[in-house]
Amino acid sequence: MKIFVIFCCCAILVGVLFFRCGNSVDEIKSKDTNFLEVGDEWMLRTDDEISLFIREFGDGDTIIVLHGGWGMEHSYLIDAFANITDKYHIVFYDQRGSLRSHCSDSLISVAKHIDDVEQIRRELNIEKVTLVGHSMGCFLGMSYLEKYPKNVKGLILISSPPIKSSKYDLTEKIRESALKRWEREEVLDTLRNYGFGLTTENLTLKQRGMWHRITFSAINMHNIKNWRKMRSCFYYNQTAAMMSELTTPNEWNFSKIMVL
Repeated sequence: MKIFVIFCCCAILVGVLFFRCGNSVDEIKSKDTNFLEVGDEWMLRTDDEISLFIREFGDGDTIIVLHGGWGMEHSYLIDAFANITDKYHIVFYDQRGSLRSHCSDSLISVAKHIDDVEQIRRELNIEKVTLVGHSMGCFLGMSYLEKYPKNVKGLILISSPPIKSSKYDLTEKIRESALKRWEREEVLDTLRNYGFGLTTENLTLKQRGMWHRITFSAINMHNIKNWRKMRSCFYYNQTAAMMSELTTPNEWNFSKIMVL
């Protein structure tokens, strides 16, 4: 089994995957993901009668992508995988409670998220699966590996939580890191260029949307000039996030399973 831990923003995944596949910079830029052909879109019915939205691209060895959150959805990651769909079968899905995978609050938990990954693996008839996680999707990937080590071929972690930490430390570190990224001079300049401040006070609804995209991009992108390329800024389910967070262990240590 191979494990790669990449401590960077998800946009860097583009470079990592394209380097792996030998694509040139020009080839990367030429890919128009708005017209990326979708292989299949379907709903997986889980053992507890929840419908998970599945979206597949490409052909080849299968990679299941675990989006961040909790409470987000998958589409912000599509661009990063667009140029390898000729070599890999990429499987995205919305975690239960997220945008397209509607779910009762009482049925959302980390344990259920883990079981969902296993059910996707079984439904796709894959003996050993390669997982790519981003942000809290990495926590899900490590949790799955801990429970189902024989079913994992490889695990790639991008902007991962520490393999040994606590919910309190993770929350505090994220808050501190996010504040620093918000306070970058280039972010403040971008906000000022549109007549915005550090809050949405006195902004129109459309302006609030722009403000949200800029500040969301400030946390998730290095070059804030590309903020208009950021997708999925509004598809966050706070209740789903809260239910998942409540069932996240107060402390964890994945050190033993993260042996290369």
